[in-house]
Amino acid sequence: MFQARTTETEDKPAFYRDLTQQLEGLLHGEHDAIANAANTAALLFTTLPDLNWAGFYFLRQPDELVLGPFQGKPACVRIAVGRGVCGAAVKERRTMLDAPIPSRFNADDQRGIEAIAALYMKASDPL
Repeated sequence: MFQARTTETEDKPAFYRDLTQQLEGLLHGEHDAIANAANTAALLFTTLPDLNWAGFYFLRQPDELVLGPFQGKPACVRIAVGRGVCGAAVKERRTMLDAPIPSRFNADDQRGIEAIAALYMKASDPL
């Protein structure tokens, strides 16, 4: 059974390097995109402080996102591209730094989460 390690550090790049290593171990040998999304969301939600939600939306139509595996508060099932933070991120094709806690995320978080997303994509077969 996988056991997530808590990394106590103010050094966010070091935190994300450790988190990426943990995710590599968690996803090793598994290629199912849904299973990998579920475990990635769970790892993020249990290791990142001050989150209310961590998960995935999948682009199912050119103009619509559909809810995938997540941890946290209930979420919208469908989001139009361009609507809200997730829809705007797809429309603008860029990462958005937004959270209920002001200044929760910074450039180090962005780089770390983008590395996590790239690892998820590399490990998972296309949907």
